[in-house]
Amino acid sequence: MSPYIPHGRDLLSGGLMDPRNAGELNFLITDTILHYLKMKDGETGYSEYNEVMGVLTCVQHELYRKRIAKYEDIKCEKNGEVF
Repeated sequence: MSPYIPHGRDLLSGGLMDPRNAGELNFLITDTILHYLKMKDGETGYSEYNEVMGVLTCVQHELYRKRIAKYEDIKCEKNGEVF
């Protein structure tokens, strides 16, 4: 358990991750990455860290493309463009 997560707070609900705030989400993502790196054979080096950073970048871009851009378009139609 992380020192940032209150004692007694179970982050798993029925075997599924159940983060309730940004800190818990951060912890779960970090924990997953660390587990992934631990399961890799051999020494963890630049290549493995670069691989993980690439995945995180792709996740960020996909979230923006699929969710955030649509949200922004709806808000622009509702409230008008900033520029």
